[in-house]
Amino acid sequence: MNRKFRGFGNWFKSLLVLFVVVLMCGACSKGPKVPDFELVALEGGDCKLSREKGKVVVLTFWHLRCPYCRDQMEEFKKLVKEVDMKKVAIVAVHSHGGVRVAKMLSRFEGNPDIQICLDDGAVAKKYKKLDEKYRIQGVPHNLILDGERRIRKVRRGLTKVSQLKKDIKSLL
Repeated sequence: MNRKFRGFGNWFKSLLVLFVVVLMCGACSKGPKVPDFELVALEGGDCKLSREKGKVVVLTFWHLRCPYCRDQMEEFKKLVKEVDMKKVAIVAVHSHGGVRVAKMLSRFEGNPDIQICLDDGAVAKKYKKLDEKYRIQGVPHNLILDGERRIRKVRRGLTKVSQLKKDIKSLL
Protein backbone atom coordinates (compact mmCIF):
# COMPACT_ATOMS: atom_id res chain seq x y z
CA MET A 1 0.00 0.00 0.00
CA ASN A 2 1.22 3.44 -0.81
CA ARG A 3 2.58 5.32 2.26
CA LYS A 4 0.38 8.31 1.43
CA PHE A 5 -2.81 6.37 2.13
CA ARG A 6 -1.64 4.12 4.99
CA GLY A 7 -3.61 6.00 7.71
CA PHE A 8 -6.63 6.64 5.48
CA GLY A 9 -8.64 3.65 6.83
CA ASN A 10 -8.46 4.77 10.46
CA TRP A 11 -9.15 8.38 9.51
CA PHE A 12 -12.19 7.34 7.48
CA LYS A 13 -13.55 5.14 10.31
CA SER A 14 -13.17 8.01 12.79
CA LEU A 15 -14.93 10.37 10.43
CA LEU A 16 -17.76 7.87 9.93
CA VAL A 17 -18.24 7.43 13.70
CA LEU A 18 -18.27 11.20 14.18
CA PHE A 19 -20.87 11.55 11.41
CA VAL A 20 -23.15 8.94 13.03
CA VAL A 21 -22.84 10.65 16.44
CA VAL A 22 -23.74 14.02 14.92
CA LEU A 23 -26.78 12.50 13.21
CA MET A 24 -27.95 10.86 16.42
CA CYS A 25 -27.56 14.07 18.41
CA GLY A 26 -29.39 16.01 15.70
CA ALA A 27 -32.40 13.75 16.13
CA CYS A 28 -32.62 14.57 19.83
CA SER A 29 -31.47 18.17 19.67
CA LYS A 30 -33.25 20.93 21.46
CA GLY A 31 -34.07 24.25 19.94
CA PRO A 32 -33.47 27.59 21.60
CA LYS A 33 -35.00 28.57 24.90
CA VAL A 34 -37.91 30.87 24.14
CA PRO A 35 -38.29 34.32 25.71
CA ASP A 36 -40.56 34.58 28.71
CA PHE A 37 -43.49 36.97 28.63
CA GLU A 38 -46.21 38.34 30.84
CA LEU A 39 -49.50 39.24 29.20
CA VAL A 40 -53.06 39.95 30.24
CA ALA A 41 -55.14 36.77 30.33
CA LEU A 42 -58.56 36.72 28.69
CA GLU A 43 -60.25 35.55 31.87
CA GLY A 44 -58.43 38.09 34.04
CA GLY A 45 -55.08 37.95 35.75
CA ASP A 46 -51.96 37.35 33.76
CA CYS A 47 -50.30 34.76 31.51
CA LYS A 48 -46.67 34.10 32.29
CA LEU A 49 -44.84 31.42 30.34
CA SER A 50 -42.25 30.83 33.06
CA ARG A 51 -45.07 29.77 35.37
CA GLU A 52 -45.31 26.53 33.37
CA LYS A 53 -41.78 25.35 34.20
CA GLY A 54 -41.46 21.58 34.16
CA LYS A 55 -44.47 21.07 31.90
CA VAL A 56 -44.63 20.36 28.21
CA VAL A 57 -46.09 23.56 26.75
CA VAL A 58 -48.03 23.92 23.53
CA LEU A 59 -47.47 27.59 22.74
CA THR A 60 -49.57 28.85 19.88
CA PHE A 61 -49.79 32.20 18.17
CA TRP A 62 -53.19 32.75 16.58
CA HIS A 63 -55.72 35.35 15.53
CA LEU A 64 -59.50 35.34 15.85
CA ARG A 65 -60.07 36.32 12.20
CA CYS A 66 -58.08 33.31 10.94
CA PRO A 67 -60.41 30.36 10.24
CA TYR A 68 -57.55 27.86 10.68
CA CYS A 69 -56.78 29.40 14.05
CA ARG A 70 -60.37 28.96 15.20
CA ASP A 71 -60.16 25.32 14.09
CA GLN A 72 -56.88 25.01 15.99
CA MET A 73 -58.61 26.19 19.16
CA GLU A 74 -61.21 23.44 18.66
CA GLU A 75 -58.37 20.91 18.37
CA PHE A 76 -56.98 22.19 21.66
CA LYS A 77 -60.36 21.62 23.32
CA LYS A 78 -60.13 17.98 22.19
CA LEU A 79 -56.50 17.73 23.32
CA VAL A 80 -57.37 18.83 26.86
CA LYS A 81 -59.56 15.73 27.19
CA GLU A 82 -56.84 13.37 25.96
CA VAL A 83 -53.68 14.39 27.86
CA ASP A 84 -52.73 14.80 31.51
CA MET A 85 -53.10 18.54 32.01
CA LYS A 86 -50.98 18.35 35.16
CA LYS A 87 -48.00 17.69 32.86
CA VAL A 88 -49.09 19.80 29.87
CA ALA A 89 -50.00 23.46 29.42
CA ILE A 90 -51.66 25.11 26.43
CA VAL A 91 -50.84 28.79 26.07
CA ALA A 92 -52.58 30.59 23.21
CA VAL A 93 -51.25 34.05 22.41
CA HIS A 94 -53.81 36.09 20.49
CA SER A 95 -51.69 38.22 18.19
CA HIS A 96 -52.41 41.88 17.56
CA GLY A 97 -55.59 42.35 19.45
CA GLY A 98 -54.99 43.02 23.05
CA VAL A 99 -57.82 43.89 25.36
CA ARG A 100 -59.97 45.52 22.65
CA VAL A 101 -60.89 42.12 21.17
CA ALA A 102 -61.66 40.47 24.51
CA LYS A 103 -65.42 40.64 23.91
CA MET A 104 -65.11 38.82 20.58
CA LEU A 105 -62.93 36.18 22.23
CA SER A 106 -65.44 35.49 24.99
CA ARG A 107 -66.68 32.35 23.19
CA PHE A 108 -63.34 30.70 23.98
CA GLU A 109 -63.74 31.31 27.69
CA GLY A 110 -64.76 28.57 30.06
CA ASN A 111 -61.89 26.14 29.51
CA PRO A 112 -59.38 26.85 32.27
CA ASP A 113 -56.88 24.41 30.72
CA ILE A 114 -56.35 26.69 27.71
CA GLN A 115 -54.73 29.96 28.70
CA ILE A 116 -55.62 32.70 26.24
CA CYS A 117 -53.22 35.62 26.41
CA LEU A 118 -53.85 38.99 24.78
CA ASP A 119 -50.84 40.40 22.94
CA ASP A 120 -50.62 43.88 21.46
CA GLY A 121 -47.93 42.59 19.11
CA ALA A 122 -44.87 42.97 21.36
CA VAL A 123 -44.53 39.27 22.20
CA ALA A 124 -45.16 38.14 18.63
CA LYS A 125 -42.45 40.56 17.52
CA LYS A 126 -39.94 38.90 19.90
CA TYR A 127 -40.79 35.47 18.52
CA LYS A 128 -40.42 36.68 14.94
CA LYS A 129 -36.76 37.35 15.77
CA LEU A 130 -36.03 33.68 16.49
CA ASP A 131 -33.92 31.66 14.07
CA GLU A 132 -35.71 31.07 10.74
CA LYS A 133 -36.45 27.44 11.64
CA TYR A 134 -38.54 28.51 14.66
CA ARG A 135 -39.81 32.03 14.05
CA ILE A 136 -43.44 32.93 13.54
CA GLN A 137 -44.26 32.99 9.86
CA GLY A 138 -48.03 33.14 10.00
CA VAL A 139 -50.82 31.79 12.16
CA PRO A 140 -51.59 29.38 13.63
CA HIS A 141 -48.00 28.82 14.67
CA ASN A 142 -47.52 26.09 17.28
CA LEU A 143 -44.35 25.58 19.27
CA ILE A 144 -44.02 22.46 21.42
CA LEU A 145 -41.75 23.29 24.36
CA ASP A 146 -40.08 20.97 26.84
CA GLY A 147 -40.04 21.60 30.59
CA GLU A 148 -37.09 23.98 30.20
CA ARG A 149 -38.95 26.20 27.65
CA ARG A 150 -36.81 24.91 24.77
CA ILE A 151 -38.45 24.44 21.38
CA ARG A 152 -38.67 20.77 20.50
CA LYS A 153 -41.18 20.88 17.63
CA VAL A 154 -42.58 23.52 15.32
CA ARG A 155 -45.98 23.02 13.75
CA ARG A 156 -47.08 25.66 11.27
CA GLY A 157 -50.70 25.78 10.26
CA LEU A 158 -53.58 23.74 11.62
CA THR A 159 -52.24 20.81 13.64
CA LYS A 160 -54.62 17.98 14.45
CA VAL A 161 -54.95 16.56 17.95
CA SER A 162 -53.40 13.22 16.90
CA GLN A 163 -50.13 14.94 15.90
CA LEU A 164 -50.10 17.12 19.01
CA LYS A 165 -50.51 14.01 21.19
CA LYS A 166 -47.52 12.34 19.48
CA ASP A 167 -45.39 15.44 19.98
CA ILE A 168 -46.35 15.72 23.64
CA LYS A 169 -45.91 12.00 24.33
CA SER A 170 -42.35 12.12 22.96
CA LEU A 171 -41.47 14.73 25.61
CA LEU A 172 -43.16 13.20 28.67
